[in-house]
Amino acid sequence: MGPPGGGRSVISSRFQSRFNLINITFPENAQLRKIFETMLVPKLGEFDDEIKPLGAPLVTATILLYQTVEANFLPTPANCHYLFNLRDMAKVVQGILTSDKHLISGRDGMLRLWVHESLRVFSDRLTSAADRTTFKAKIDEILGANFQTEWSRLLNNHSETLKENGPIFSSIFTPLEDENSPLKYDEIDDVKALKRFVEDQLDNYNVEPGLVPMDLVLFGDALMHLLRIYRQLTTPRGNLLLVGVGGSGRQSMTRLAAFIAGCDLFLIEVTKNYRPLDFHDDMKKLYNNTGVMGKRTAFLFSDTQIKSESFIEDINNILGSGEIPGLFEKDEQCAIIDGVRARARAQGVKENKESLWNFFIAEVRRNLHVVLALSPIGKGFRNRVRQFPSLVNNTTIDWFDEWPIDALQEVGMKFLDEKRVAQEAQRPKISSVFAVIHSSVVLASAQIIIDSRDKLKNGLAKLEESRAQVEEMSKQLEERKIVVAQKNKDCSDLLVVIVSERRVADEQRKQVEAESERIYKEEVETKKIADDAQKDLDEALPALAKAMAEVDLLDKKSIAEVKVYSQPPEAVSLVMCAIMVLFGLTPTWATAKVKMNDVNFLQQIKTFDKDSIRDKTIAALKKFTSKEMFKADIVRKVSSAAGALCSWVLAMEVYSNVFRLVAPKREVLKKSQQALEIKQKDLQRAKAKLQEVTEKVESLKKQYDDSVSEKNALREEAEVLELKLSRATQLVSGLSGERERWQVSIATKDGSLLNVVGDALVAAAFLSYAGPFDTAFRSALLDTWSNRVQQQGLPMTPGFQFTDFLADPTDVRHWNAHGLPRDNLSTENGVVTTRGKRWPLMIDPQGQGNKWIKSLEGAKLDVVDPMMKDFLRKLENAIRFGTAVLMQDIQEELDPSLEPILNKSIVKVGNRDILRIGDKELDYNRDFRFYLTTKLHNPHYTPEVSTKTTIVNFVVKEQGLEAQLLGTVVQMEEPALEEQKSELVIKVAAAKRKLVDLENEILRLLSAAKGSLLDDESLVNTLNASKTTSEEVSSQLVISEETEKKIDAARMGYVAVAVRSSTLYFVLNDMTKVDPMYQFSLDSYVDLFKESIAKSRSARQTLTLTDDLSERIAAINEYHTYAVYAYACRGLFERHKLLFSFQMCIRVMQSMNKVPMDEYEFLLKGGNLLGHEEKVNNPVSDFCSDSVWNSVVDLNRLARFQGLVSSFEQAGKSWKQWFQSSCPETEQLPGDWEG
Repeated sequence: MGPPGGGRSVISSRFQSRFNLINITFPENAQLRKIFETMLVPKLGEFDDEIKPLGAPLVTATILLYQTVEANFLPTPANCHYLFNLRDMAKVVQGILTSDKHLISGRDGMLRLWVHESLRVFSDRLTSAADRTTFKAKIDEILGANFQTEWSRLLNNHSETLKENGPIFSSIFTPLEDENSPLKYDEIDDVKALKRFVEDQLDNYNVEPGLVPMDLVLFGDALMHLLRIYRQLTTPRGNLLLVGVGGSGRQSMTRLAAFIAGCDLFLIEVTKNYRPLDFHDDMKKLYNNTGVMGKRTAFLFSDTQIKSESFIEDINNILGSGEIPGLFEKDEQCAIIDGVRARARAQGVKENKESLWNFFIAEVRRNLHVVLALSPIGKGFRNRVRQFPSLVNNTTIDWFDEWPIDALQEVGMKFLDEKRVAQEAQRPKISSVFAVIHSSVVLASAQIIIDSRDKLKNGLAKLEESRAQVEEMSKQLEERKIVVAQKNKDCSDLLVVIVSERRVADEQRKQVEAESERIYKEEVETKKIADDAQKDLDEALPALAKAMAEVDLLDKKSIAEVKVYSQPPEAVSLVMCAIMVLFGLTPTWATAKVKMNDVNFLQQIKTFDKDSIRDKTIAALKKFTSKEMFKADIVRKVSSAAGALCSWVLAMEVYSNVFRLVAPKREVLKKSQQALEIKQKDLQRAKAKLQEVTEKVESLKKQYDDSVSEKNALREEAEVLELKLSRATQLVSGLSGERERWQVSIATKDGSLLNVVGDALVAAAFLSYAGPFDTAFRSALLDTWSNRVQQQGLPMTPGFQFTDFLADPTDVRHWNAHGLPRDNLSTENGVVTTRGKRWPLMIDPQGQGNKWIKSLEGAKLDVVDPMMKDFLRKLENAIRFGTAVLMQDIQEELDPSLEPILNKSIVKVGNRDILRIGDKELDYNRDFRFYLTTKLHNPHYTPEVSTKTTIVNFVVKEQGLEAQLLGTVVQMEEPALEEQKSELVIKVAAAKRKLVDLENEILRLLSAAKGSLLDDESLVNTLNASKTTSEEVSSQLVISEETEKKIDAARMGYVAVAVRSSTLYFVLNDMTKVDPMYQFSLDSYVDLFKESIAKSRSARQTLTLTDDLSERIAAINEYHTYAVYAYACRGLFERHKLLFSFQMCIRVMQSMNKVPMDEYEFLLKGGNLLGHEEKVNNPVSDFCSDSVWNSVVDLNRLARFQGLVSSFEQAGKSWKQWFQSSCPETEQLPGDWEG
């Protein structure tokens, strides 16, 4: 047995007298060297000659290091686990014994292994960077003294990370093909390769059936913790104590390390009625798995599962001896012995009960690795380490620090890359803001404690900081306004261009249409002239063609036939004379004979210019052609050639007569065609220009045109066109208001999209971290985060407001209608409660959040508390059916059975979402909602609770309480007015919600419409009906809001009562700072307030708003002030009553701005206690000490007390007389200072 303390009771002297006492002291250094050299020297004898001599020096260095650590790192209340013993030295030697001569390269490699083992055993438990730096310096000293080397030289060729943190040895790369195969304990130089390997193992883990997938970021520290856990899981009897706050990765790293090491993971399922007997049943299963079945198992146990300290006592026994006393009954022991008999026989164990039982326990200790995950927060860890020494003595301790900045950034980058948030260049900046936000919340939490110590100094600093930030934000806001104004101007200019282009197109279309119509008429007239001329020509052309055909048959022989006549027949002579007339020659036979001798005579006949025959020629010709015998048939009888020529002459005469009639017409036709051609070219150019303008206009209004075919169909079907035009008029006029509003909304949203990265980043930070803080700290955090976002150059809305970004105004009104106070803090709480991913835990001492949730969720809400026997059954039903549960009156510790619900440990099985609670598998309904509330005013929740829930501070504030009390007083004084106000609030909220629903319905119909909107008559009618309803609701809403303003103005008459009553409540609430016993319920205070209103009314004070309201307000305030004093004094100590009345008086006067703060602070703190720059002589030193006189001089500096020093100098006797009076408080002040 060990000495008393640390869980060991003092043994009485009477009991000790029955025994011989032997005190076993700690071994001497020589004995220690002999022990460990016996183990280490033979092992190193297998290695190279360079390593063989290191056996004794390594043992000496280990002993020296142990003694140095024990002397420098002493246990303290904060570091209660700084306890070291002989096992720690043995662990260092054990680590060296696992080395392989084929893997350790030279003397430096063995020294790096010794450094690594020393770091794992001693440094991993150290809690601060300063302690770890000190330990590293001690290692360096020992390396120099014993091995003539140093840390930097050993790690000279390693990466910067390893140079800083030390070498890494692990067997993690050894494939687990056979559990009996030796592990290759080798040095790891490539951290990136290690990370890739572990990430692959994590992927394998996540696809393993039955395991809850883990979304982990394996940054540097996480990898180091993983290797430390893996090291113990692969070490015989290796047990771990992981110390860190919840959310630091203790359990996740253990699950992954156990998977990589091939260990089964054993967890207990803690339920509400989980007892030590249930724990023993689980331990039996664990012992059966490890001892009988021989499975290597990691038993993960966290402090949130400690429902009884007996659990820790049992684990202490497992760590110390491997056995829990009384765990198995005799019949159970027999079954266990039979189960291990065969394996024991194979290993040569004697087959008696004791030997077989010892073999079973040895197997348990060999296969079982206990991993304890404890939090250092609070006194629980300290007490357990003191009471159960095996928690430290028989484990290797790994201390989990807060995540470093680079780890936070790496986590942020992983999720940003996965979700593809923002642009790639912006992601590193966003992740750096993540890190600053997380660390700033830690600092803000510490700042709350600092603030209680030095509130004034901190307040001034915050005010100055806020002022500077507000100025900066104002500048940015002005710049943003200029940009927005320019955007609006650009939109207006674009609209003017569109209208102008459309007007130009319409005018050009009219001109082109008019020109087309005019040209068409001219084309018709021209064609008519051409047709008339052609008709006349058609009369002469057949005869001409016939004559020309006959002429074509003539040849020289035919002409010779005519020429032979010396005295031609009369008919032939007439023909030839007529031909001479046409040729313009003398009409004689002689002349004709001469002409016929011309070789080109026939050609001249054939090519004769018939269009140039003159009127005179026709008249001369008529003399011949008019004769009876001048006919082709008659002449042909005399001479066939002369007959052909006769036909030709007659055809020329006919053609010439017709041509004289047709020529003017052809001239007119030619001119008309020329003019028409010019106009047609101009028309084509106009049409081309019109086409360009039309295409531009069509591109602007293409949303209104479905296709060219529809437009053709509209032109062809006049009735359909008229109907659709009518529908379009209805649609455009009906939705014109929506269109304008939607355009403004789209423009606003487009602007918001530019800033969405920064806004979403700060909103997510607020949602995650700001819930527990009050208004002042939330504002400070928001300023810090916003500044950091702007420093990173990320776009963000100037003057960003969390509620504007995440809260829908209709939702806020809905919340207000259900009892959520209207102040900004309460609105923020409403957003955090409803929008957060984790279940809300509301700090609600006044019960406001509780009432709001009950009203909001309505009759379907299940209300439970931790003391109810069947609360878990109600939770299970709500999870199945997707209803809401409110768990109220929770304390600082949550029931462990809630952990799966809080963690949302949902497993996907096929298409089902499964949540396991205890031994039950529940189908998880995504509509399930869970709220938790506590009445504790200032609870201290562990980090584990904070990581599983969203803590929301619902402590009432003056602004919110004023609004509630105003409603109460108006309800009692003017019930009709308050009833109308309540109805209006509900009505306005419902109207706005309906307006939003109608708008969504209109948008849905528009988006769901197929083809042209104008084709769907029912759609147009539905849109018109929705629009009509929307206009009615909007008009009603305007009227309601105007009425609400009038009612609010009337209600504000009673605001002085609300301010006074709210001020008095917070005076009561602040009395808890005087004595924690002074607790006052808000519900009781409201009842007292109502009673004061009722009893303050006398027979003559039945006033309404139309009477003298000021008298009624004064009566209520006077009565209620005294009622509060009397109500509170019944529970106050006598010595605190004067303080309470003084606080009431001061706070009431402050609310009325009747107390100058500089004078009040002078009253509380006095003058300048540190000295005075200007020394003023004391003229009344006979009755006024120097310290009092200095206070008078300081008072003289206040505005309303200037001249006080002069009064003492001039009227010293009067002041002395007043000072020495027995009742100076009732005496009149000297001079003019009275009043």
